[in-house]
Amino acid sequence: MSQPGPGTPNPWKVFAKARGLRFVGPSSVFVHERSNVLEGVIDDVALVVDACMEASRDRFVTHTRVTGRAVAPVPLRLAVQSRQGGAEIPDGALRGLDDPEFDKRFAVKATPAEPVRKILGEDVRLALLRFPEPLVLQYDGGEARLFWEGVEKDVDTLALGTEVVLAACRFRRSGGYR
Repeated sequence: MSQPGPGTPNPWKVFAKARGLRFVGPSSVFVHERSNVLEGVIDDVALVVDACMEASRDRFVTHTRVTGRAVAPVPLRLAVQSRQGGAEIPDGALRGLDDPEFDKRFAVKATPAEPVRKILGEDVRLALLRFPEPLVLQYDGGEARLFWEGVEKDVDTLALGTEVVLAACRFRRSGGYR
């Protein structure tokens, strides 16, 4: 996460304007950067980008979160998590998706395992590989959620996080998910 310099515009506002999302600023007397929320629809996918508190190991930490609602939900529970270093595959994780670079960087758990490729198509895997931060992507019956630690300060990282969720949620009648 790069830090913006003094006088740099709010990256959340810049990203919202560029993608046609509504910027919802702080709405209480407790004004804090975590209060920013972006919402809107891109490619028929309802999106919310916000900052939240998530459990991280034994503590709660601020995370940036991108949530999208799939156009045609797949009955699947899925979790993709960055592997830290040479960590072993966790219990219950799939052994791989026959994509060596992806399999090296991410652990995947899914129930049921068969429709995993409907969500983790090539475009989703490529977007995840380009993502600069350790992350967690969850998909549960049509809701995709990507989150990573910290309140994001880089417009390009906000854009890439949104692209991951859009890719997981897109559906085209002619070709299925893309």
